[in-house]
Order: sequence, then structure tokens, then C-alpha cells
Amino acid sequence: MAEKTSLSLIANVFGDARKTYREVEERAFADKVDELGGRYGLQKNCSLYERLGGSK
Repeated sequence: MAEKTSLSLIANVFGDARKTYREVEERAFADKVDELGGRYGLQKNCSLYERLGGSK
């Protein structure tokens, strides 16, 4: 029983780590879109900009 609980806990920790990593990756990508969009004059309300993940 304890072994099953331990495995479940480990799985949850790794699942949380993957989710956090994905969120960090998405935020970094959105920041880069913001940076490049500003550099090239891309409008923040542009649908392409929003689809790429730029912040509004």
C-alpha cells in the first residue's frame, strides 16, 4: 500500500513539473513574440499576434 502511495506521489510531482515547465516555455515564447512584435511594429490586437501567443 505504501509503495502504491509513493508511486502516486512521484507521478503527481512529475506531472506538476511537466505542467510548470510547459507554462514557463509558453510564457517565454509569448515574451519573445512581444519583443519581436514591438521591434517590427506588429499590432497587439492583430489576430496573428494573438495566435502566436503575445500578451494583450
